[in-house]
Amino acid sequence: MSRRGWLLFIALCVIWGIPYLLIRVAVRELPPPALVFLRTAPAALLLVPLTLHRGELRPLLASWRWVVVYTAV
Repeated sequence: MSRRGWLLFIALCVIWGIPYLLIRVAVRELPPPALVFLRTAPAALLLVPLTLHRGELRPLLASWRWVVVYTAV
């Protein structure tokens, strides 16, 4: 493997691993349900208006039951 390949691999490992480290630290301070909410709420606040604007939410609403089952599981 080339030197560049190793550097990219190490960068990927660091970038991929930092969120898990931060989650581990955060779980000590917050209960897991609160942590899940705090991680997903900003994404939902950003993505739901975007999908509404693009009209991409309507096809999803046709299969809302499967979305609820997937969410529950």
